[in-house]
Amino acid sequence: MSIPTLTLVTGSQCNLACSYCYQPYTLFGAEHRQLRPQTVQRALQWYAKQFGDDSIQINFYGGEPLLAFNILQSACEAATALFHHIKFECVTNGTLINSRLLAWAERYHINFVLSLDGPESIHDTVRVDWGHRGSYKRVIAFYYQAMAAGLPVRFNTVVTAPQSLGDIYEHLMSLWGQVSDTTVQFIPEYGLSPLSFDVYDYENKLFDIGIKSVSSHLKIHNISTLIGHFLEGRKSYNGKLACGAGTTQFALLPNGQIYPCHRFAIENWSDASIVSDDVSDFSIEASDAFTPVERCRHCDIADVCRGGCLMNIIGPNEQSNPSPFYCATRRAEVHATQKIYETLWNTRPIEILGLFSSSASSLFENMILESRNDG
Repeated sequence: MSIPTLTLVTGSQCNLACSYCYQPYTLFGAEHRQLRPQTVQRALQWYAKQFGDDSIQINFYGGEPLLAFNILQSACEAATALFHHIKFECVTNGTLINSRLLAWAERYHINFVLSLDGPESIHDTVRVDWGHRGSYKRVIAFYYQAMAAGLPVRFNTVVTAPQSLGDIYEHLMSLWGQVSDTTVQFIPEYGLSPLSFDVYDYENKLFDIGIKSVSSHLKIHNISTLIGHFLEGRKSYNGKLACGAGTTQFALLPNGQIYPCHRFAIENWSDASIVSDDVSDFSIEASDAFTPVERCRHCDIADVCRGGCLMNIIGPNEQSNPSPFYCATRRAEVHATQKIYETLWNTRPIEILGLFSSSASSLFENMILESRNDG
């Protein structure tokens, strides 16, 4: 069973006004509330009762969670009093940094997920503050201070133009320059249409940088995750849902409501609340058997994609079909990864391990060697 994970959505407040931000359209984005310490405390106590007090991963999410620094501090204090092993992760725009924050991050060994969309010329066209000023220089300052403090950092990068993907990867790789591994997750801007985003270019660029990542310390999460599925199932997914939403993974919203995931924050799933103590038996029936929605029935990547986000499979009817753009970009990622897998498997299979971080590669080494021997 995967480690129980609780995402704390601190609120919708943010000091940036990124052009592609979807938060204003979410349930919690419209409410403008902030999470309260006593609500967090009750949620953590519920988690310990549900899953035991051994391990938990706590994700801080917003808005910009560092604007609610008091909530983050109280959550860390409360969690360390309840659980033996904790991983803290904070998704941040990387514009807020000071000595107090660094001391907190070092004390609790915070893993930062930093939003950085590439070189300044690309990043500052979309990630701006409310005065329309670019945020790149502040993000880079945050990055270097976090690195100097020895804090783990990985990247979330929204891709608005696939033709720039190679330049973006080279830029992130030049920033990293470390002897240890980290990852970047590329996120196509889902507000775009397939007509304005060249998915074939996206697929080709992913293949190129995927091959390059074999010998780089900057790994690509989109590719390594799919490669792991291919290795476990030999080119087909192993039949289980990858996401723990509603089973071992939940999100707490500022209003005290519990949801399967922060992306599941829609009224149809708001039937559990920490505030009113009605979460004792809350869970979602997430079957291992994938029942495809109509658009998936004849898709060539259905066995791998399995409808994408779990919300696409069991969500309410008005949101139960993946968007055409999601399908197109997901197909590009799967096809690019299949080509990388086949290229390496047929010529130099042990180099497949280079697609993973060093901590993950050991999990697949024996699997590759045994499969090659069997073949």
